[in-house]
Amino acid sequence: MVRTDTSTVDPEEQSRAEPLSRIYEVAGEARRRAAFWLRLAETFENRSREACF
Repeated sequence: MVRTDTSTVDPEEQSRAEPLSRIYEVAGEARRRAAFWLRLAETFENRSREACF
């Protein structure tokens, strides 16, 4: 999880470091990854709930 830690990253600063020619590509990839992490979190939570029964 260390490689994916974003707690010290400033999104505004990070966005300015990206070339304008790649903005939509990077934004799309960020959305895909966010959807993955959301599904993973939901899967963990569901697994935890199921273990309680």
